[in-house]
Amino acid sequence: MTTQHTPGPWEVTPFLTPNEDDDPVGIYKVEPAFSQLSELYWSLDPEPDEPNYAPDFHERVHGVNASNAQLIAAAPDMLRSLQFILQRLEQGGSAAKSDCLSQCSWAIAKATGGPVMAA
Repeated sequence: MTTQHTPGPWEVTPFLTPNEDDDPVGIYKVEPAFSQLSELYWSLDPEPDEPNYAPDFHERVHGVNASNAQLIAAAPDMLRSLQFILQRLEQGGSAAKSDCLSQCSWAIAKATGGPVMAA
């Protein structure tokens, strides 16, 4: 994936709160990603006859959104990797560094959409 995700730090805030907004599940937004993508979306236009036409509209807007989603989807695996690394470092031993480096590389690849080797 060549598009970069929205830089952190990120914060989760309620957009629609369950039961308060007649929404059974709730919708949460991640800031600053939500605001930055909204600003980008409204500053460009996908229609050629509009004054703010951007021929790369979909690539720019959806590319950032997809990169953010990739990072969010990788979060559980990154947590698992951090827990593994902490455990290995606490155990020590000659294989700990190699195991930790391998796990870090795997987690980074998973978060960035790069090629993922077995961890």
